[in-house]
Amino acid sequence: MAGEIKHCEKCNCEHDGSYGSGRFCSKHCAYGRNVNGNKNPMYGQTVYEIWVNKYGKEVANIKWRNCVISQKGKGTGPRPNQSVKVSGCLNPMWGRTHSDGAKAAISHKNTGRKHSIKSNIQKSISGKRAYAEGRFKFSGEKRSIRGYWKGLYYGSTSELMRMMNHPNLSLLKRGPSISYEWFDGSHHTYLSDFLNVLSNTIEEIKYPGKQLSELEQLKVEAGKKYAKENGLNYNVLYEHSIPKEEMFILRKHYMVTLDSKHETEYQIWLERRNKRGW
Repeated sequence: MAGEIKHCEKCNCEHDGSYGSGRFCSKHCAYGRNVNGNKNPMYGQTVYEIWVNKYGKEVANIKWRNCVISQKGKGTGPRPNQSVKVSGCLNPMWGRTHSDGAKAAISHKNTGRKHSIKSNIQKSISGKRAYAEGRFKFSGEKRSIRGYWKGLYYGSTSELMRMMNHPNLSLLKRGPSISYEWFDGSHHTYLSDFLNVLSNTIEEIKYPGKQLSELEQLKVEAGKKYAKENGLNYNVLYEHSIPKEEMFILRKHYMVTLDSKHETEYQIWLERRNKRGW
């Protein structure tokens, strides 16, 4: 009966019995009564074991592999937003397109909206990481080889050459994100190549003899300005690139990782080499 002093079966606090049947003092206690200890459906099980029981071992392995890839450099394990359910033909939008009305509504909603500088920085970093780990592909055919060497990301073989030639790799970190303004007034962000922590110098790596494009010149000027404002030095260094076949040899001996496009080329190259008895 409401108004009578009762004790909550979950938290044991006194209450007037006005909630529900009077067994619990609130919604929080009522809904949380069966999820503690061995009453929790997850008790004594790993996420992987639950996936195996729910989807089968093959699908569970795919889901777990996707989670490991997505967590590169941050440990391994599942992420809630990485799911095999929404990939390929399992995606509810597979083979469908937005109607003209929906496209117009989306366009109208986004008119005048811009990403913040913080958002642009995060997109730049995430895009580079996804490409290096093979989770994103560029459509261009003349993209530089990218990947990881000794846990440090390289965006070109010239950057890799700089890393290999450095006497103490622990002093070389990925450079800061730098904002620059394009000729039309729009703001963009790029990730500088390296930061030498010993000399406090931002290093931009370029191929020798190559003339800087307008975009590269804008980035250099923005980099110099950023360095001056933050008490850093700025330097453009020139390093030769590494031929593709030499990169494949490094990959064969597990010294580097390659982006998805060049990993595919490497597998073809390796298969041909094996047929020749190399």
